Amino acid sequence: MREFRVAMNQQDVSLPIRVLDDSDGTPYTSMNAATSGQEIWYQRGLLAAAVADGGSADDLSAITDAHDDWNFLHSREGVYRVDFPDAAFLEGEGYAICSINATGYTGLPVKVIIDPSLKYQGLPSSATDTTTTFPAGQAPYVGDEILVTQGTGLGQIRMITAVSGQVATHLAWDVNISASTSTVLLIAGPSQYANLDVAASVLQAQNVIIQNRLPTALTAAGNIKADVKAMNAVTVIGTGIEADKWRA
Repeated sequence: MREFRVAMNQQDVSLPIRVLDDSDGTPYTSMNAATSGQEIWYQRGLLAAAVADGGSADDLSAITDAHDDWNFLHSREGVYRVDFPDAAFLEGEGYAICSINATGYTGLPVKVIIDPSLKYQGLPSSATDTTTTFPAGQAPYVGDEILVTQGTGLGQIRMITAVSGQVATHLAWDVNISASTSTVLLIAGPSQYANLDVAASVLQAQNVIIQNRLPTALTAAGNIKADVKAMNAVTVIGTGIEADKWRA
């Protein structure tokens, strides 16, 4: 069984499903919404009942159409683009089995891993050079990372240094991202970072590897030991004394 991986609570997931003729195992290329017995289905976990569209699916008009739940279209060689509803990939289960079939024709099911470390993938609600706002229901935390996976700013990654509601603050993007053209992936940070203020508290932990993702300045009071003057070229503001260099 082929496997795919999506973010927990991923929206607008389309999957490639190959459909075979039951009589001879050859690829079936002519399924549409009018095909007898046609239905799209998914099953969340082994013990849950399958959820099906009940044969109410429609055909997409083109392979490049926007996502449309319970719609599908043949691509080539018996492979169909099938648009599944968001409910298939909600948190609470580790995977979903997804497929499409019709009378006399069987789609080869695929297993979709619902990865809790991938918290969201899609367009941000809004974005500035130093903030990324996530849609309601998506909870960013300090220490999480934002990776641009498509569109404007592709390949950039930033660690979240502060959070206010759905608004995540981070170092400035090298190329500013866009709420209409930049797909971002929210990746859960290490558990010891969760919901901490990186600029204040996380540096108290022992053996933390600093990877040049910190703000340009840190305050000393209550957060940095008094004998620390600088840390990986990050200035510490406040009274301190020179200390031995850090060693691995």
